[in-house]
Amino acid sequence: MATKTPLGIVELDSGSMEIFALDDLFLNFTFESEENWEEFRLMMNILLDEYRKLNPMTVATLIEGAIRIKTQYQFYINAKEKNKTRKQDFESDEFDMNRLKYVEFQNKATSKPPIPDRAFEYFVLSLGKNPDKAVMQIWLLASDADSVLQEETFMNYILKDEATNKMFPNSSSIMFISLTKLSKQKNLAGELALFLLGKLAAPQSEEVKQSRKHSTQVLNCSRTIRR
Repeated sequence: MATKTPLGIVELDSGSMEIFALDDLFLNFTFESEENWEEFRLMMNILLDEYRKLNPMTVATLIEGAIRIKTQYQFYINAKEKNKTRKQDFESDEFDMNRLKYVEFQNKATSKPPIPDRAFEYFVLSLGKNPDKAVMQIWLLASDADSVLQEETFMNYILKDEATNKMFPNSSSIMFISLTKLSKQKNLAGELALFLLGKLAAPQSEEVKQSRKHSTQVLNCSRTIRR
């Protein structure tokens, strides 16, 4: 924690609070506004493009179509009991391309329920709600969860036959990304990972500079900030 650099410090009635890029409140505040959706697309596509370079035959797609984003998207567990829900950080709907991406930002490797259980439950819920769409779960992990990453930087789990290796007709998947491992790479995705983790105060690439500049603008518009 001592090495992390906050985006800024907001002044609240109760005192000062450091704000980091992966804070839930900051992420939700930023991307609930339609004017910031292109920033979300840029950030996610930097990460997805890096994976696609490593695996050109992947089913993972960039966010390319017209999008709408919902923050703290609710899956209803029981149609008769609306209080029984699960919430995902983001739903990104490419409505003109019939694709959905659900994105979860996870700061800690341990959670209740554990990350594998939560990811699988969200995956099943998203498939059940959207049987006619290709659904992709994306988990950005600030701390490595070995059970799903298995010592890799990216893991993308898909449905396929174990004997023939042939794909199931629905190309939906669950991807996990280690921001810690990615941050050690000398590329655009690595620089973005450093920024998200709060380990890079002055980005060099224009894309990540844009993300940082926009982040501080959002803070300035919301509350008083000092750096």
